[in-house]
Amino acid sequence: MTNLSLKERILVSVLGVIALYAFAAGFWFLHARQAWTGAERRYKSARATYEREAKLIGERGKWNALYEEEAANIPVIEGLQGSDTVWLPRMDAIAASNHVYLSSSKLQKEEETGEMIQIKIESRWEAGLEPLVKFLHELENTAQGSFDVENLSFAPSRKPGYLTGTFTFVCIYYRKSGE
Repeated sequence: MTNLSLKERILVSVLGVIALYAFAAGFWFLHARQAWTGAERRYKSARATYEREAKLIGERGKWNALYEEEAANIPVIEGLQGSDTVWLPRMDAIAASNHVYLSSSKLQKEEETGEMIQIKIESRWEAGLEPLVKFLHELENTAQGSFDVENLSFAPSRKPGYLTGTFTFVCIYYRKSGE
């Protein structure tokens, strides 16, 4: 052993224990700081989410009013009336008034989405650029139905100054049960 007196050995032991406690406390404080930083970050994220959701809930009346306004513009079709007898003639009339020539229009199956029903119409078309734009604008703003363009493709036509292509229209409506 070493030539340390009892008093010196006790002093070295006490200093060793104090050093171990200091090391343990420093390690604990480092870990506590990291945990605190993580908790603070989670709190800020949760608070931002809460504030965003509270804002949306506060604007519920506005969103309901917009929904009601939009729903008032969606047409209602009688229960026994077929979709092909409603949407194809309306689309053809708007196309004819804008000098857009439609061919091979094909209706897909009706899909129920919530309270509303939607049906897709795939068509081939041929027109000049300006009549096509006017046609699409009139369809978007017509009071005769709620139309939306989903797919639009175009290419030059064999006729000079014309374009040809395909599009898919989505028609949205309510179906009133026939009595």
